[in-house]
Amino acid sequence: MAGFYRYAVEEELLDHSPAAHVRRPRLDYESHATGLDRNELGALLVAAGLGPPAEHALISLLALNGLRVSEATGADIEALGIERGHRTLVITRKGGKVVTIPLAPRTARALDLAIGERTGGPIFLASDGRRLDRHGAGRIVRRVARRAGITEPVGPYTLRDAFITAVSQAVAPGGRRLGTCARRPQAWRLSLRAAR
Repeated sequence: MAGFYRYAVEEELLDHSPAAHVRRPRLDYESHATGLDRNELGALLVAAGLGPPAEHALISLLALNGLRVSEATGADIEALGIERGHRTLVITRKGGKVVTIPLAPRTARALDLAIGERTGGPIFLASDGRRLDRHGAGRIVRRVARRAGITEPVGPYTLRDAFITAVSQAVAPGGRRLGTCARRPQAWRLSLRAAR
């Protein structure tokens, strides 16, 4: 609000800002978000692999491919494909942009097991047969985290954050760090190029 009044004064719409002498609380800029280290992420993937195939596929998409929960739960079986020798998935990003992402080999295998003999419809189904929603996905992530022995709160975004952190710390062949592009949605392209 103070910024709005400051702008109005600068544009000479107001003579003075009514918020000029209001004391505002100090903000703590340090993140308090729960993060997973490599060992915890590994334990989570192992626990997911020992559970039902759909749980393993969901955890893999979130942690190994960095999808948002809405992207994972919104994916359909018909969107799976192969491009240049890599298994791919067409997803709708935030803002409605449709993109094709390469799948990590472990994710592709987990998806195949989760889908089974089905040839169409949503990849992830709730217990009632309808498409899994983000709340159901959150419950799955929390359940798998408990089985993995992770005590702090973990949600779907925690896994995306772990993926982004891992990519930002990765080093491509030749010693080039991938970190400068890791926070962009196209970070997976760099990891795919580095693997060639």
